[in-house]
Amino acid sequence: MGSIISVRSSFKDPQAQLIQLDLQHARDQARLSEMELELRRQSARQAYLSALASLREAEIAKRDQMLEELRAEMKALQAAFLSSTSWRVTAPLRSVMRLLRRENDSNGGKS
Repeated sequence: MGSIISVRSSFKDPQAQLIQLDLQHARDQARLSEMELELRRQSARQAYLSALASLREAEIAKRDQMLEELRAEMKALQAAFLSSTSWRVTAPLRSVMRLLRRENDSNGGKS
């Protein structure tokens, strides 16, 4: 008899229970909508950051390529300079200048 009363009291107001379940369902749906919105925001942010990272990587690759081209050009210019007639003709003068500087340095900078 006690269990029947207990069962009856739990089903005493099915309308109130239905309202409670509807409220809980509405809260759950609202929370789910919030979570879905946050997921979309995070997905959009991830896509933006991924695109930004790709752009940065492309910029770095382009700069690396430019740097290598400049290094190659510098080496070519240096080789051209060192093999130039004026560089070869002035080699004895540079040797004399180095000797004079060494001599001047060894004398304590006195002329």
